[in-house]
Amino acid sequence: MQRVEVKHFKLVRAIYEQGSLSAAASTLHLTQSALSHQLKNLEEDCGQQLFLREGKRLLLTLAGERFLEAAHDVLPSLERLSQDLKQIASGETGRIRVSTECYTTFMWLPQILPLFQARYPSVEVEIVPLISDTLLDELSAGKVDVAIRMSSAKAPYKSHALFKDELKVYMHSAHKLVKQNTVSAQDLADETLVVCPVAKKRLLQSLFYDTDYSPKRVIDMPLNEAVLAWCAAKLGVCVMADWAVADMVARYDLVTKPLAMPWMKRTWHAATLDQTLPEATEYFIQLLSDLKPSQLQQDL
Repeated sequence: MQRVEVKHFKLVRAIYEQGSLSAAASTLHLTQSALSHQLKNLEEDCGQQLFLREGKRLLLTLAGERFLEAAHDVLPSLERLSQDLKQIASGETGRIRVSTECYTTFMWLPQILPLFQARYPSVEVEIVPLISDTLLDELSAGKVDVAIRMSSAKAPYKSHALFKDELKVYMHSAHKLVKQNTVSAQDLADETLVVCPVAKKRLLQSLFYDTDYSPKRVIDMPLNEAVLAWCAAKLGVCVMADWAVADMVARYDLVTKPLAMPWMKRTWHAATLDQTLPEATEYFIQLLSDLKPSQLQQDL
């Protein structure tokens, strides 16, 4: 039975439905001799006859009936599988699991999803809120299909550049740093820094990279709006990308200043496995690149 193939199920079904070798051979686009040879080999592998010969007709044995029953289970299932795979490849149906290194992207992604689903209504986009530094591991493990990152991904992954942004300092309009053109790591070392916990480690590493400075105090705030409100109350300063808080800044008396650090300018990427992607996934990544957060804010 280890040598039984899909073609053998098709062979038995065709012989049963057509009633003769010649008719079955025609249906399967085989010569009668080739079909007869395949049936003989199959019966030898099974160790018993599947058909009884009565003249030109072939009648199923009990073993043949059981084999035909299996064919009725296997062949439709394989046909459905083939159709499903074609639909997934073409984007007619499927699922895209997306995760990110930063919560702020969840303010951007919902504006893209309706545009994507207008073209691929049967493809589900599942937001996986991992928010971790191990997104590439999740990608390798097959738990995520698209990982949105604040840096590119090297081999064995494929990196798709999306958009650029810049981290800036937000402070109350009466803050002493307002008089400066830029803010340095040394300036921030004298401040209370208000941060979102999920971004804390990466942000502090970036701000004080290759320096001997660190902020005198760090306050964790779980929401961007809470961070801005804290700064508006003169309780600290924060560092954020302008597109992530553009719709909130107007509510507070805040001023923004650029950082005197070249690495505060970032290029976001979508990381995937280095393989041929389904059409729907390609289109989703294209939307991420075309519809930048700053552009969507302007459109709104």
